[in-house]
Amino acid sequence: MPKNFIGMIPDEALKIIQTNYPSVSCSIRTYLPPKYKMDRNSNVTFRIVRQKQTGDNQLEFIISPFIHNE
Repeated sequence: MPKNFIGMIPDEALKIIQTNYPSVSCSIRTYLPPKYKMDRNSNVTFRIVRQKQTGDNQLEFIISPFIHNE
């Protein structure tokens, strides 16, 4: 099974999986904290915060937003 992808941007992780592990399929779910507010001018990056093997050659990623204050 693939390496640990926690902390990575989902697109980067998916590229690695498609290139190095073509038989592995992934599902992505988004977690937003209960009081989550996003300003339209905020610079937001989604990152993988949890990785779980859900079956043979199946991964589930939980992604969450990280706001960059400038």
